[in-house]
Amino acid sequence: MSIPLSMPPLALLLAVMGTAPERALPFPADAPLALREEPSSQGAAPASQPAEPPPAPRLWTSLGEVTAINVGIWLTDRYLLNKEWAHVTLESLGQTLRAGFVWDTDNFGTNQFAHPYHGSLYYNAARDNGFGYVGSSLFTFLGSVQWELLSETEPAAINDLANTSLGGIALGEILYRLSSEVLDDSTTGLDRVGHELAAAVLSPSRGFNRLVHGESWRVGSEPRQEPPFHRLLLVGQFGYLKLANGTAVLQGTDQLFAQIVMRYGDPVYAEINKPFDAYSVEAQFTTKEHRLVSHSQIRGVLASTPLLSTESSRLVLGALQHFDYTNVQAYEVGGQSFSGSLLYARQLSQVDSLRAALHLKGVVLGGISSEHSVSVGRNYDYGPGLDLQLEARYLYRGWEIATAEAGMAWLHTLNGSKGQHLTLAGKVQVDFPIYRSLGVGMAGTLFQRNSFYRNFPNTIQNTSQLRVFLSLH
Repeated sequence: MSIPLSMPPLALLLAVMGTAPERALPFPADAPLALREEPSSQGAAPASQPAEPPPAPRLWTSLGEVTAINVGIWLTDRYLLNKEWAHVTLESLGQTLRAGFVWDTDNFGTNQFAHPYHGSLYYNAARDNGFGYVGSSLFTFLGSVQWELLSETEPAAINDLANTSLGGIALGEILYRLSSEVLDDSTTGLDRVGHELAAAVLSPSRGFNRLVHGESWRVGSEPRQEPPFHRLLLVGQFGYLKLANGTAVLQGTDQLFAQIVMRYGDPVYAEINKPFDAYSVEAQFTTKEHRLVSHSQIRGVLASTPLLSTESSRLVLGALQHFDYTNVQAYEVGGQSFSGSLLYARQLSQVDSLRAALHLKGVVLGGISSEHSVSVGRNYDYGPGLDLQLEARYLYRGWEIATAEAGMAWLHTLNGSKGQHLTLAGKVQVDFPIYRSLGVGMAGTLFQRNSFYRNFPNTIQNTSQLRVFLSLH
């Protein structure tokens, strides 16, 4: 099923970089994190301090806003863009309800990125009306069901329901928290306008609510400082990328790229009071992919418990939510998943440390390239699966000098070319500081897809990337 409107691009997350000073930005009174505290000297997160009780969730306001989002988008598609599938009638509604859920044939970017963004609007409508992760997730699912059953003449799509709901939850929580990073209720004048506009770009639903409730111009208390374990770290990479599909990497396609990496909270040492109290985000933009975002990855810690803790090391068992999206000229892969993860940190000396993680992911719904999906009208297959990922990072004075990642994933095709897909992926990256916050680095990535079809010849695809970049920390 198609999402009609072109979305504000993920590149708008770069707005955060323009507003984040060397220290963490202040949080407003309605920031998603209620607990702000300094860590203990032992390195573990301290006990909670009393906080002001949050306002009661606004149930009917949330329901009205979720519905209004769907009505507004549908009116635009029906009367401004005159989309054929938006010509909904009572007869078409009856046909949609009788048909039940099917698999649609939209392109990979629409299904795997546009729909999650659509879902993030629902999520933030509830999130900014006082609901937490669970309550906002329910409204996201409700908004997705509304759209699939009531807003189009085409049959409702099961893949849209999964991607809009689960992807909308992950992307919605990230955008909400990033909007908290740029909001500052202590500012006034043009400075205040800039903060409010940046937050509204990141989270339109929140920007609308703040305007309606008068929070956009209400001056609050002095900004609060973030503790070390709850700081947003930003890294920008800008440089040259060569993408090779089935050939030597030096024979690949030349292009430029920009990538932003964000890490909030410490998944090993921070106390996880709420889902996504620690998260990481990657977003890559390239010049020859004919799409704005070529790669995006979100990881949010839902809950964690320590397994081992010493003076120099700590091992944590965590439950994480993942959003993965890669859409390049050579291949497409991504999906919605949850993992049980082992998260490890070891302090090697006063200035350097080692981080490692092992993720066993259950893929609720994944999409992957296929040469034989013509029968369903897509160039990719859909299905659930498992994904095992191992990663290690060496840090010197907080700077990620070396990174290594390896992963193996299996997907079983539910819709598309009947069969199985097995992927192997690896990445090695080095990034050295050269002057203050400026660094220089290089990264190599390998991706292999082994597809075993029932009715078609099996295929093997090998893809590689080489990146050379300047980094800004």
